[in-house]
Amino acid sequence: MAIIELIKILDIGGNEDVDAGVVELKVPDIGGHEVDVISVEIKVGDKVAIDDTLITVEDDKATMDIPADSAGVISKVCVQVGDKISEGSIIAIIGNSSENTHLKKQE
Repeated sequence: MAIIELIKILDIGGNEDVDAGVVELKVPDIGGHEVDVISVEIKVGDKVAIDDTLITVEDDKATMDIPADSAGVISKVCVQVGDKISEGSIIAIIGNSSENTHLKKQE
């Protein structure tokens, strides 16, 4: 059985399947308020593993690294330094590629 078929059967394809093989990496629950992006650690073509830092954000109380909850190859980066983001904002997309199998972090 192909890995992609197994991933679909096990439903470990990522946050949202926008299209077959495409996963949106989103901001998790960060307290319900906007934060500033102060660092972007990824670029198109990067291979990311689960728990790799995608971006660093800051509010008036803390600085936080936002990790990947899925693994794969970045096909699009949706944020840049200076952006204000909140829970559910799309950070990046793991793209549709024959070599781009992705796994989601088990909760």
